[in-house]
Amino acid sequence: ELLGGRVNSAVVRVYLAKDQYFNGPFQESEGWRCYGIASPDVPELMFGYCEADSDQAKAIETLLDRKKMARATIGLERVDGADKRQYRIKRVLAEDWLIGDEPADQPAKQ
Repeated sequence: ELLGGRVNSAVVRVYLAKDQYFNGPFQESEGWRCYGIASPDVPELMFGYCEADSDQAKAIETLLDRKKMARATIGLERVDGADKRQYRIKRVLAEDWLIGDEPADQPAKQ
């Protein structure tokens, strides 16, 4: 539904890996982190972006520090002017495909 444009946001279970595709509204590579997104549910590869200093980028970088590719459950949303395979990563809900009590991108409580 997300790839077909029927919805503007979705929670998806995906594989994430670091990528370098900066284009459209995400062309400023200094301010964004880019991740390749693959889903077992669709044949198309996608790209996800989050601001470089965001909680979402920190959560994904923690996942990818341990491996080249990681499973995650994330919230994606469409962005005006983006290619149909480009999305903003709105949330990192889990560091795998099972969602726990707290989102993975929630800052640690002091």
